Amino acid sequence: MARPVILITCDVQENERHPTETLLRLRRNYASAICAAGGLPLILPPEPEALAAVLALGHGVLLSGSDAGVTVPAMRSSFELALIEQALGLGLPILGICHGMQALGQALGGTVDRDDPALLALGSRHLPQPIPDRSAHIVAFAPGSLLACLGAASEAGVNSFHRHALRGPGRFRVSATASDGVIEGIEADQSPFCIGVQWHPEYLLTKQDHRLLRAFIAAAAVRQADSNRKEHS
Repeated sequence: MARPVILITCDVQENERHPTETLLRLRRNYASAICAAGGLPLILPPEPEALAAVLALGHGVLLSGSDAGVTVPAMRSSFELALIEQALGLGLPILGICHGMQALGQALGGTVDRDDPALLALGSRHLPQPIPDRSAHIVAFAPGSLLACLGAASEAGVNSFHRHALRGPGRFRVSATASDGVIEGIEADQSPFCIGVQWHPEYLLTKQDHRLLRAFIAAAAVRQADSNRKEHS
C-alpha cells in the first residue's frame, strides 16, 4: 500500500525589502521522522489559493514548530488558521508540534501568552538549550487521553524549546501538563485524531515520541483507506 501523504507546514523568513527573496524553511528531521513512521512528507507552502487542492492530496496535517520566542509572520499564521479550519472540517488527522500546538489551540479558542515570564524565569526547564536534543522535564498525561493511551506510564520525559505558552479554555482537552502547570499536550473535542504537543517528538528521543508519530501515521492510513474506498465505490 502507498504511504499516507502528510502535509507539513513550514516557517517563513520574510524579506521586506525584496519580497521575491522570502524563504520557506523546515528542519529536515520533521520529514525524516514522518518517513521513519511510515508516512510520505509533503512540505506545504503558505499559498492560500492552493490550499483546497493540496488538502485533497493529503491524508494528515503536521503543524510544525518555529524558532523559540518568535512571533510567526502573518502570512504563516493566517494560512495555518485556514488550514486548521479546513482540515478539521474534512476530518483529517492533525498533529501540532510546539508552535503548531499553539496555533491549533488558538484555532480552537485558546490564547497564547507570549514570552511568558514563568517560562523565562531562572530555573525554568522549558528553554534549557539551543537544540532540544535531550530530555528537559517531565510531563504528566491526563487519564483516558490519547497521549496517555500511547504510553506505558502516566508521565514521560520530553525535550523543550519554547518561550510562549498556550492557555485555555478552548474546544480542546488538556492531555499533558508540566509540573508548573504549563500545557504540554491538547486533544481536540469530537475529533478522532487531533493532538498538539508542546515538545518536539520529531527528535525521536523516547518511545513516547515514536508511538505518537506512528499513531499519527496510522490515523492517516485509515483516512487514506477510506478515501480509496470512496474512489472505487
